[in-house]
Amino acid sequence: MKDRTRCTSLAGMWAEIERLHHANAVHVRSGMGLKDMAGGRILDHLESEVKELKRSPDDIEELADVLAIAVHYAVRCGWKPGQVVQAVMKKLAERIEE
Repeated sequence: MKDRTRCTSLAGMWAEIERLHHANAVHVRSGMGLKDMAGGRILDHLESEVKELKRSPDDIEELADVLAIAVHYAVRCGWKPGQVVQAVMKKLAERIEE
């Protein structure tokens, strides 16, 4: 069984994004890009999780699913972990200023 406790902190989350990034780089080097690695299925999965979140807007687990899948998709698109975090931080700052 996979140890899921490693992602209980920001450092753990960063490490998981790094792991996804490196795994994606291996697939890209092997000639398998986003389309080969189910890019459309990732977006379909994201869409289904958003629907679940709409049905249960107070469920933090559903929100976490949406966030995790969105990060997974960004990494599969080739964005580096630092770029993903930086973009999210920028959006959070914009929301605070509204």
